[in-house]
This record gives sequence, structure tokens and C-alpha cells, in this order.
Amino acid sequence: MSVKKLYQQSESVSDHIFRIIQFWTPFTKQIIGAPLQLSIDKACIYLINSLDSHQKTSYLEKAYQNITQTLVWLDKSRRRKLVNRRDYQHLYNDLNAIQDLISQHLAPKKSNSKNKSKS
Repeated sequence: MSVKKLYQQSESVSDHIFRIIQFWTPFTKQIIGAPLQLSIDKACIYLINSLDSHQKTSYLEKAYQNITQTLVWLDKSRRRKLVNRRDYQHLYNDLNAIQDLISQHLAPKKSNSKNKSKS
């Protein structure tokens, strides 16, 4: 999957999260919703920035880290009963799939840099 498709998929997840958070109380929006939304939105930004950058690996690594943060906030929202089981499972699966695909984009870069250091 191309990075552009990854970006589009992460935007879809971001929109889904936004639709859920908009119905939360002001307190839960501030404490859990804002960092949850911010982490997925940052991942989207890093993915789109990686398209036109000579620092593609760096941006992909940052996107991966932000997806990890999103998973943590999503888990907190599930434990606090802010997200229903169906939405949680859907978002969890999508986020893990995005992370796996980012890892695939990073893997060749890391193995190439290891091969260069052995030369």
C-alpha cells in the first residue's frame, strides 16, 4: 500500500474518532478526547509530510509513534466506557493495520542501512 493510501486510511480513522468524541461531555473531551484526536491527526500530518520529503523515514517513524499513542488513548476511552465495543474493535483493527503497513515501509530502509554499515 502506498503512503498516500495510508494517509487516506488514517484520515478515515481520524474522522471516525471525531464523530465519536463530539458526543462526549466537555470533561471527557478535554481529558481523553483531545489527546486521542491530536495523536491521530499528528499521524496523518506525518504521513502526508513523508510524501514530499527527503526525511521520509523520520516522518514515518513519527507517524508510527503517534499511532501507538492513539492506541493508548483509545484503550483508555474503552476502559472508561466512552467507546462502544464495535467502534473500539473497528478502530483498533484499522490502527494496527496502519502500523503494520508503516512498518513495511520502514523495514527496507532499516535493512538497507544495516547492509551499508556492514560494507
